[in-house]
Amino acid sequence: MEIGKMAIAAAAMIEAGDVEAAQAQIVDRLRERPEDPALWAEAGYFLQQIGNDAEAAGCLEQAWALGGRDIRIPYYLGIASRSLGVPAEAEAHFRQALALDDRYGDAWHHLGLTLAHQGRFVDAIAAFEAAETRLDDGTGLGDRIWRTRFLAGDWDEAWRLCEASLPDDLDVRWRQMHGTGHRRWRGEPLAGQEIVLFSHGGNGDTIHYFRYLDRVLAAGPDQITLIVQPALVSLVRAAPILAQTGSTRIRVMTTEDSLEDRPGYFLWVEGLAMLYRARPGAEPPQQPYLAAPPDRAAFWKGQFGMGAGTKVGLVWRGSTGMPEDRWRSIPLDQFLPLFGVPGCRWFALQQGPLDDQETAILARAGVTDLSAALTDFAETAAIIANLDLVITIDSAPAHLGGALGQPTWMLNRATSEWRWGWKQDRTFWYPTMRIFNQDRLGDWAPVITAVRGALVGR
Repeated sequence: MEIGKMAIAAAAMIEAGDVEAAQAQIVDRLRERPEDPALWAEAGYFLQQIGNDAEAAGCLEQAWALGGRDIRIPYYLGIASRSLGVPAEAEAHFRQALALDDRYGDAWHHLGLTLAHQGRFVDAIAAFEAAETRLDDGTGLGDRIWRTRFLAGDWDEAWRLCEASLPDDLDVRWRQMHGTGHRRWRGEPLAGQEIVLFSHGGNGDTIHYFRYLDRVLAAGPDQITLIVQPALVSLVRAAPILAQTGSTRIRVMTTEDSLEDRPGYFLWVEGLAMLYRARPGAEPPQQPYLAAPPDRAAFWKGQFGMGAGTKVGLVWRGSTGMPEDRWRSIPLDQFLPLFGVPGCRWFALQQGPLDDQETAILARAGVTDLSAALTDFAETAAIIANLDLVITIDSAPAHLGGALGQPTWMLNRATSEWRWGWKQDRTFWYPTMRIFNQDRLGDWAPVITAVRGALVGR
């Protein structure tokens, strides 16, 4: 079976829930024909699909050793190696695939990712550009290129490329979707106009870019219609800028369905950073721009009491809907060295239901589980406002802690997200944030050790 067909078959078996049966079938076939490199390649791809990268790599290496020379064997070996946190090996495998055929656009793409993960941004951009010219649909590579330029510190060029990548027909698309005559905002004066702001991203993105609402207001619109995720409505309505301006001029909604056709503009909130060309040294000093509802903050102040000790909130995993969540989330048991630091009172701020193992770990460590209380981000903000420190992975609570002006320690995966820069321990976005960077994907132990040291010395 060709590896391309194996990919389809493996994905179908996994989706159908027949993982064990399929795995048994593959084992049986290998016993019958252990000298067949195609079967070893099939087993490798299957194991990779179910998340077993280490055994997948072993099977793929065996396929190559037996004489298999399908270009996709080193390609998948590269993907497995990158997932296992060994980018140098991944690079060698991708280059091996490209030595067989340098027209292989996917190999160029993943080579670029691997180079970027090593901090070799010039080479990474060259690889992405090579992929862009070799793939039938290379449009997504533009995003890779400008995001990599951010990590390299070339913010002005990154924003230029970001803006250049936007479709020319955004106004037409808006009219087709919403039936109103709003136009994309490019910074024009807004007197007598409405501007509709919405988010393309997650809760954290909306929190992050809410910082620009005061600048939009300064452009003089008659009304700002702010479309936010349902979990953010109460938090946004409690923001100081809404208290100062009033709900009639800043209207908060959760859906675009009821927009009125009136003179005005639209812009996604992430586009505000592009419009204002955000970069280190150019952003005005940010005061906290969000606040917890006073009544809820007072409630949680009473709940925490005046007990001694540093009150620390912890978030260890993010949304599984994010493609890189497997790298940014941290198993809870890896935080055990922190729970024993003298003088700290720990509180779990993990949204969503906890599994039995997590619940047991928290109970044994004496961590107070507040997950059931996190009904929305306003409630989370009220809790964070009464803590001395938040320790979190790169997720919405990281942005929330920074937006509230609370001390926030973010644990950043080795690949890093573009907005945090490369191996930076501070960020211009949030003056109260400190970043602890991972050196090797999958290896959080040195980060936890560094955090423990910082807690002890705090």
